[in-house]
Amino acid sequence: MSVFQEIRNWILDRIRTDHRLTSHELALRCKRAFPLSSDIYRRAIFDLLSRGELKFTYLHGCSFLEISHDRPVRISDHIWIQPPRNPVAASAGTDVIAITIAPGAAFGLGDHATTRLALCLLDSALSPDARNRPHCMSTGLDIGTGSGILAIAMAMMGVDHVAAVDTDSCAAYEASENVRLNQLEDRIDVRVGGMDTWGRLCDCVTANLRLPTLLRLRDSIVRIMRPGGKLILSGIKSMEVDSVLSSYTRIAFEWERSQTQDDWSAVLLQKRFSEGCGRRSG
Repeated sequence: MSVFQEIRNWILDRIRTDHRLTSHELALRCKRAFPLSSDIYRRAIFDLLSRGELKFTYLHGCSFLEISHDRPVRISDHIWIQPPRNPVAASAGTDVIAITIAPGAAFGLGDHATTRLALCLLDSALSPDARNRPHCMSTGLDIGTGSGILAIAMAMMGVDHVAAVDTDSCAAYEASENVRLNQLEDRIDVRVGGMDTWGRLCDCVTANLRLPTLLRLRDSIVRIMRPGGKLILSGIKSMEVDSVLSSYTRIAFEWERSQTQDDWSAVLLQKRFSEGCGRRSG
C-alpha cells in the first residue's frame, strides 16, 4: 500500500470515528500522524471528495468533512448499504444483500465501526455459506435498533419475523421508514420500548449497545433466546471484550467469533443447548 493510500484510509477512519471534522482539524491530525508535506493531505482529501467518499456539510457558518452516504458502500462479503436514489450496480454480483438506508438522526448508517462490525458478524452467522448456520431462523430481535439496519439485515438474510425495538420514538420512526424503503413491513415489526415488548422466543438477537446496558440485559437475553440461537453484541470497547465474554459464556453461551475495528469490538455467540458452566473456545 502506498503512503497516499495509507493517508486516504487513515482519513476515512478518523472521520468515521469522529463523524465530522473541519479541514483544518483534519490537516493537523494528519500532520501529527504523517509528518509529510501538507500537499499530500490536500490531495488525499480532494481524491476522497471526488470519489464521493467524503462530502462537505455546513453548520453555523463552518464547513465540515463527513462520510458521504450518497453512494453504495460494501460492508462485508455479501452486505452493501445503498442510499435510496443510488442503488448498488448490477455488476456487484448476484449474491449481494443491498440494504437501503436513508440518512437521518438515528444511529446506524454503517459509518460507525460498531454497526459495521455487527453487520459483518451477521453475514458470518447467517449467510447461506456460513459454517454452522442454524437451519431454521424463524424469529429475530434487534435491541436498540436505531436506523433499523441490523433488523433489516436479519430479515434479508433469512430470519422470517424480526422485531426492532428502541426506547427512542424518533429512532423507531426512522427505522419504520427504512423498513418501508426495503419493502419489509410484513416481516419487521418496529416497536417503541424495550425488549420486553416482544414476547416470542428468538433464534437471532442483535444488540449494538454500550457495556453497562449489555451486562444489564444479559439475563433477559438468555430468557428470550432458543438453544442454538445466534447472539451478536457490539458497541464494546476492545478493552471490555473479556468482561462481556466472561458474563455471557459463564451462564448460557459459547463464543464463536470476535472482530475489532478502530478500538471497537463485536462478538458472535451461540446459546448452548444446556445451560451451565461453559468455556470460551478459540
